[in-house]
Amino acid sequence: MDPRRFDTALRAVLLEFQGDILAFWRAPQSLYTALMKNRVMPGVGTRLGLLLHPREYYTLDFVYLAEYDTTRFAEESGYVKAFSVIVEHENNGAGSCEEMSKLLLFNAPLKVLVTYARAGENLENLLACYTGMIEDSGHAALTADSQRILVVFGDALNGVLSWRSYLYERQGFIEITPALRERS
Repeated sequence: MDPRRFDTALRAVLLEFQGDILAFWRAPQSLYTALMKNRVMPGVGTRLGLLLHPREYYTLDFVYLAEYDTTRFAEESGYVKAFSVIVEHENNGAGSCEEMSKLLLFNAPLKVLVTYARAGENLENLLACYTGMIEDSGHAALTADSQRILVVFGDALNGVLSWRSYLYERQGFIEITPALRERS
């Protein structure tokens, strides 16, 4: 899965639900998480032609797959043949390093972390933390070549919703698209 293609699909769905996102921005985290789980992430899967596993899979928040393994397991068993995309969603940017650690433990062509931080505050520190984690894992080259990592930061300031996307490359994280800002 191409990271830019995933990012484009995610941004389109986020734009589609921007009113709901802003409405739930300061609501209890469970309401916001339910919006991401029940509407945003399924919408991304539909746009990409990928199946979204209906519940957490090995504690991963969202797993997209091409197909289930029905050759060796019963059709209803829910065993995935292979991950296409893994997504971890963390409402609190301060806790997102734990989610990045989890992503580094699994194999997938694309691993995505969606969290929340503001540029000029803690966003840059989080990217530095993620970079260090990837480099310390001993798999930086693999991550830059075949197991891509995309980080998407959301922010809402004064009724303006913005999303910034960063892709891990050999030199660290680079911003791949300008921030998407839409007025409510």
